[in-house]
Amino acid sequence: MRSFFLSILLAGTIGLTALAQDIKDVEGSWIAEINEFSSLEDYRQASLTLKWESEGERYRYTFQIPMRELESYSVEESRNDPANFELDREAGHLSFSGTMDDDIGSGKFHFSANSEFVEEMSTLGYENISPDEQLKMAIYDVTAEFVKRLREMNGDSQS
Repeated sequence: MRSFFLSILLAGTIGLTALAQDIKDVEGSWIAEINEFSSLEDYRQASLTLKWESEGERYRYTFQIPMRELESYSVEESRNDPANFELDREAGHLSFSGTMDDDIGSGKFHFSANSEFVEEMSTLGYENISPDEQLKMAIYDVTAEFVKRLREMNGDSQS
């Protein structure tokens, strides 16, 4: 009987370890162009392109983001200097390092997936979210609350 419980405990531990290993970081390259439509801080945006490879697939996503959302980045300080900035989202954290030459820059990025986000999405019925899917959710700032609201709008009572 004791060995039976030990076997169940071990199987559960192995399962949790496998689950934890599924949540891996993603790395790739970035290219950015700063668009200053106005001198007002609220209108400064970056066109940011992220590229990465995973399991034989190539990904490329371009999106616009207000400069105020890029933590630790100052347009004035980074015109011709190293560019290190971050983007924190519910799905995970993106760290960027590279260089800027006036309004154009490039470098490497590192995405750290948020395991709590995966757990929350699982409670909403979305299981087996890959790190690549989680990065895409971070790019588009998908939150668990947004998913809950979509379900409510569609009359889905599961939340």
